[in-house]
Amino acid sequence: MIAYLKGNVLRVGASHCVLEAGGVGYRVQAPAPALAAMREGETAALYIYTSVREDAIELYGFSSELEQQLFETLISVSGVGPRMAMGMLSAMSVRDIASAARDDGARLQTIPGIGRKTAQRIALEVGEKLQELALAAAAEQPAEPDAMADVLEGLVALGYSRSDARRAAQEARKNLPQETSAAVLLKEALNVLNR
Repeated sequence: MIAYLKGNVLRVGASHCVLEAGGVGYRVQAPAPALAAMREGETAALYIYTSVREDAIELYGFSSELEQQLFETLISVSGVGPRMAMGMLSAMSVRDIASAARDDGARLQTIPGIGRKTAQRIALEVGEKLQELALAAAAEQPAEPDAMADVLEGLVALGYSRSDARRAAQEARKNLPQETSAAVLLKEALNVLNR
């Protein structure tokens, strides 16, 4: 079983990438935030969940072990398969999914493909486990400075996904001096998003 892959990114698609490791190209399904961080020709590393079925062996890749644990928790729910779990990880962060599961899954229904019954089943069957993963995610992630948090919330309020907003804010932060105001940082992040 493959548990971890590190290699050259040959191709990045809408829902997968091809990683070359040891002269072999592996097609790996991955969440949108992980794919957005990849660049063809650069090196990438992913934690892997290997799914073996009668007709296929599929690889699912994650940027952290925590994401992989969340994926495995989600697919343990009856009616939630790997594609649905990948869609959830593409739409929301670990903390957002855990938080959405707290309210009987009502917010989970905003994710394409998740109906009322599936959302309620997720909340009921693995809600507590999701809360534990959210606590681990909070402990693992350094607190963002206030300006970055303000920019993220501003971009999300403007309709951008949290992953796109985070990527743009981080790129904007690299382009500007460290002690930049939230307003200037927001303007630069919007420029990044409009390129």
